[in-house]
Amino acid sequence: MTCVVLCRNFDKQITCSFLTKKGNHEENLFNNPNYCIHFNLLNGLQAQTTQTKLNQVECINQLTGSWKFESGIDTTAYVDIIAYGTGIDVNAKYVSKEKSVIEIRINWAYDKTLHKMIGLYQTKGGDVVTLRASQWISKNKYFIVDYKDISNPEEASTKTEGTLKSHDLLEIIYYVNNKPVKTDTWTRVK
Repeated sequence: MTCVVLCRNFDKQITCSFLTKKGNHEENLFNNPNYCIHFNLLNGLQAQTTQTKLNQVECINQLTGSWKFESGIDTTAYVDIIAYGTGIDVNAKYVSKEKSVIEIRINWAYDKTLHKMIGLYQTKGGDVVTLRASQWISKNKYFIVDYKDISNPEEASTKTEGTLKSHDLLEIIYYVNNKPVKTDTWTRVK
């Protein structure tokens, strides 16, 4: 018996199909969902057996609620997230010595064509907005990159990776040039 593996690149995933040959019989197992394997390149080569795409809206809606995390010396961030349309609205306030020092609003919405969440970041009093893209790669893990890096996230100079450790605990790691530079641990307060 001979087995040949054919690989194709679709949206940063390699899809492999297996051809088996017994004598003169050749069978393409690519169309058989029991034999289809996807290798997710975002975390190296990691085998997955999922056949359908993750529902990005359901995944991001897991974040709804109120969160809090320590952001440096004497600074606490308070984050309120509500479901809105096909995404979420995020309002964050950084407080130092009982005074608000930064306020940020982010509107995340699902883009069906890209199968990703697109987020518009605005800082109160600022004159620059930032556009980012996010994709959930499992039910509890996502990444965020600048919108310009959406087609090649593994090459992004800055990247954020979030992992829901539990319903009430979110770990966010910030990367620069693929090296972790900061980790925040969010706690759900309601």
